[in-house]
Amino acid sequence: MKKLMFVFISTLCAFTLQAQAADLKNISLLDALASDEAKLNLPNDVKFYFGDAAPTGTVTKTIGEYTFNRQVNVSLKSQINGCHAALVSALKDLREAAKKDGANAVVNIKSNAKGQASNSKEIYVCEAGLLKSGVSISGELVVVE
Repeated sequence: MKKLMFVFISTLCAFTLQAQAADLKNISLLDALASDEAKLNLPNDVKFYFGDAAPTGTVTKTIGEYTFNRQVNVSLKSQINGCHAALVSALKDLREAAKKDGANAVVNIKSNAKGQASNSKEIYVCEAGLLKSGVSISGELVVVE
């Protein structure tokens, strides 16, 4: 009986740990930026340029590179919506840093999760788990005229 109980508990623990493991997902930037979350939290006062997308205008001043890591609880959301929320939260932080430092754009935006980086204009990398999703975003704050 003790052996059976031990096997049952060990199996249960293994399934629990596996269920909490996070998957890396490549997710559409366009979908994330078109989400209700983005529309509510990202006004157009600071422009975002992902990957090697060139800003409209000339960069007259580079202020510096910033990185923000954000995780959100996904218990009431799908993993994709959780990833969108984490991305929007990180972009909101980039926006606030840009406004504070006098920038009007963020260029060369890259995403990173679990060491997998994406320098894409089309996708971002998100660590999507059962309970939370997270994303790391970095970008250069600049003034564009």
